[in-house]
Amino acid sequence: MTELIKVINLDKLDLNPKKKNVCAYARVSTASDTQLNSFTYQVSTYTNEILNNPNWNFIAVYADEGISGTGLKKRNQFNMMLTAANHGLIDLILTKSISRFARNTIDCLKTIQDLKRIGVEIYFEKENISSFDPGIEFVISVLSGMAEEESRTISENVKWGNTKRFENGIFHMVTKRVLGYEHDLHGQIIINEHEASTVKKIYEMFLEGYGSTPIIKYLEDNNIKSPLGNTHWNKSAIYGILKNEKYTGNAMLQKTYRPSFKSNDKVINNGALPKFYVLNSHPAIISIDMFDEVQALRKQKSLKYHKSDMKDLNIAFSKETPYTGLIHCPHCGKSFNMKTNKIGSDFACRYLQCSTNKLQKKCISETISCHVIDQQIIQQINLIIQNKNHFIKCLTEALNSDIRIIQAKSDLNQTQAKIEAIESKLELIKDSIDEFHQTVLSQLDKDLYELKITEAMITNKLITEMNVDAFILEIKQILKPHQKPVSMLSEFPYKSLFSKIIIQSRDQIIFVVGMRNDYKNIKITGSLYLSGVVSCNIRKTAFQSTHGILFY
Repeated sequence: MTELIKVINLDKLDLNPKKKNVCAYARVSTASDTQLNSFTYQVSTYTNEILNNPNWNFIAVYADEGISGTGLKKRNQFNMMLTAANHGLIDLILTKSISRFARNTIDCLKTIQDLKRIGVEIYFEKENISSFDPGIEFVISVLSGMAEEESRTISENVKWGNTKRFENGIFHMVTKRVLGYEHDLHGQIIINEHEASTVKKIYEMFLEGYGSTPIIKYLEDNNIKSPLGNTHWNKSAIYGILKNEKYTGNAMLQKTYRPSFKSNDKVINNGALPKFYVLNSHPAIISIDMFDEVQALRKQKSLKYHKSDMKDLNIAFSKETPYTGLIHCPHCGKSFNMKTNKIGSDFACRYLQCSTNKLQKKCISETISCHVIDQQIIQQINLIIQNKNHFIKCLTEALNSDIRIIQAKSDLNQTQAKIEAIESKLELIKDSIDEFHQTVLSQLDKDLYELKITEAMITNKLITEMNVDAFILEIKQILKPHQKPVSMLSEFPYKSLFSKIIIQSRDQIIFVVGMRNDYKNIKITGSLYLSGVVSCNIRKTAFQSTHGILFY
């Protein structure tokens, strides 16, 4: 009988197999303390797991916390991980389970297919499944669908449970948000007499003819704090108190609901679900007669100030504006809000005002016309488009010069030097068998492991929070489609390009581009990059407003 001999193709024999570049993705569903502890645990666990595998190179632990998992839009770290994978930096992604990775079947399958196409594997620990396994798409489709259905079922069960509790008159009042009430040691709702006196005063002043502005002035002048403990009040807090039926000792339940388990936004319940009115559910602060009188007066005032042109009214009071979350006040740190004067008239004008000055002038910041800021945004965008390559070069240099990144890289180098020194010592005494050297070996092994954890944590920070390359790539992708100047704000995603716009004064507007968000520490020294000037008028006085870019 002929002996079979195995022939090895030396060309295909890899004597030094390449280590896999491995990262992990962790996510928790809510921002509760318990989940946050779980989040920290996941990050440290994955770091240890990857470092302890000799065939793996640690890349990073990407992690999103406190947000919904039914979509990918708000999962910044997840999207950053996909970008790294697309650039060949990742071979394997570890994740706890399919439900932690994605609860939307379509997104899950697309992500798996896209990564599989470029040779990146995902390993789901709970299900013990690899995205490289045959028939994985069918399994993932079923399991992802189950995870999505689980979200829907939980949502429906919560709704059902709430409805059943409400039917029995059982509800929980978050007294931290309701001025005048607190819980006793047994969890019962009781009146906080000090806060209740404020509630009564608000009702009395309103019935005496005072509007929200003088009521707010009275409260702030007397150092009375809002329901959330703030020294400043706003109109919504006043009217929230005036229309809250709970101050009568009764409770209207299920006033709002979430229309879909995929949505985080609540809508007013106009009959989609049953409402429940619980009588005498807790002690009353305001009599029903006083409450009804206030509601009648509120309705009367509402009709008086009601405008026929609802379109203009909606624009004036819309929560979302072209400037929401973008305009920053350097003096008090608050945001600027859009206001509209003379709504519905031919003389209506939009302007931006520091939110601190909403009721009375407390901040030294000046108002600025929306027409002016719009011109400046468009002009700044066009200057960037015209100088695209130089802009990218200067931005890259500025970000790499950030003291945080320089310090992190220095810490990493020092840690790596310590690791090399210990490894050299270990190499010298690794064959020693006496008790003394064995004790030294044990301590050195411990020190080495702790240093490698430190190295991994710093590396992770540089790859996630301080990843200049990823940020520059994102900016390039924003600018790539735009070759010609724009003429309207809607033509360009300026909120993605500028992290903040600082209104230093009417004469100087600063456009911030960068990865940091500690705007209180911004120091403006020297000239701004790609500066420009917009000419405008305030009433009949002409003036010029300069603008430019600050990399931060």
